[in-house]
Amino acid sequence: EWMVDKDSAAWLPALIPLREDLSNGDLRALYISWLSFVATQWYPREDEDLVEPPVPPGLGALTPTLKALAEFVYVDEDLLAVAAERSRPLPASKQSAVDMLRWIVELTADEKDDIVLRLMTGEAPPLRAELLHRYRQATASPLPLTEGTRQASEIIAAAEAHREERERAERARQAAGRERRERENAAARERYLDRITGTEAELWRQVETLIEVKRPKEYDQAVSLLADLRDLAARQSQTRAFRDRITDLRRRYPTRRGLLQRLDRARLGA
Repeated sequence: EWMVDKDSAAWLPALIPLREDLSNGDLRALYISWLSFVATQWYPREDEDLVEPPVPPGLGALTPTLKALAEFVYVDEDLLAVAAERSRPLPASKQSAVDMLRWIVELTADEKDDIVLRLMTGEAPPLRAELLHRYRQATASPLPLTEGTRQASEIIAAAEAHREERERAERARQAAGRERRERENAAARERYLDRITGTEAELWRQVETLIEVKRPKEYDQAVSLLADLRDLAARQSQTRAFRDRITDLRRRYPTRRGLLQRLDRARLGA
């Protein structure tokens, strides 16, 4: 039932390494596939509720390939997070050249002759993968599994609760960020107004000069200066005087539609 489109082929290179993962005893892909199954069913069911399979280690530290699989089969981050709560860390890899040499020494003469022959006849890439697989199978310990005890409905409900908590925390983080930026912007605005305090007369002259140019860019600059003058007037309890000057400005330029529209948008007088 998969939808096939022009972008579908892009998934194949991302998922091909799963074969080697499975051959090396990494069962995370199978557990993710089970999560996909239960996530697309209606749970809880009245007649059946599945118990999760053994939980493989490393679900909290997925490889790019496993992340691609999870995305491909619609397993979201909240479901993975809940699953990872019962997943042990991956054991540290102990492969080394010394260990590999010890394994090679134990190969029979016939096995080594066959390897050399296949290498000389052009089988280098697949031969390397095969040898590494044989080496890992012979030397690696089985990855530790955690017994599955949770029901599918329990996991789905926990994932939903995890999603709600994550979204709540994200909203709180965004709100805190907005409040911080607003405080920073307000403080920067106050510092700017401190610097231009006392230059009101010069600012009014600049406004008049810019308006006389009769161009949109200069109108924008004039309105910006007027916003500064408004805030300075509010600081000095001179808002009434500022409004009177804006009223006079509007009266003197009744046909400057571009200017008047900008004044309206900036809420500078009526």
